[in-house]
Amino acid sequence: MTCIIIDDEPLAITVIENHLKNFDHIEIVETFNNPLKAYRVLEQEKIDVIFLDINMPQMTGFSFIENLSYKPLIVITTAYREYAVKSFELDVLDYLVKPIPFNRFLKTVNKIYQQVFRLLFKPLLPRWTLKSIFEILVENKILNPYERRDHEPVGDRLQHA
Repeated sequence: MTCIIIDDEPLAITVIENHLKNFDHIEIVETFNNPLKAYRVLEQEKIDVIFLDINMPQMTGFSFIENLSYKPLIVITTAYREYAVKSFELDVLDYLVKPIPFNRFLKTVNKIYQQVFRLLFKPLLPRWTLKSIFEILVENKILNPYERRDHEPVGDRLQHA
């Protein structure tokens, strides 16, 4: 999985880079202090995730999102809490407030993995209901609906074996 980091603060970029070093499956393709320069990479490579600041001198993160030709997963990284609602209206995956503690960053990475898994495997997974799975298990004699293996009746209640 590939990502880019766009932030006008070098320290913020370093913090995100250090957090990402803990995850083998996320490769940082490039970092940018100027969001306008990031468009070039997005045109040339398939980027899966963008870590994006909001307040930058050249353009806002919101303007950047609105001008994307395709939209990777976007994680907002900002010092301002008040932009959260607008961010989610633009369908960002997550919103991180600086300074970004590692445990909060880990939750974001889990969201990224979950979203990528859904995008990759959703077309391959049949839409089974719980009832149809139960029927398949019974039909193939994997499950006997009349047998209780983990409980024994004791009077009028069940006791764990």
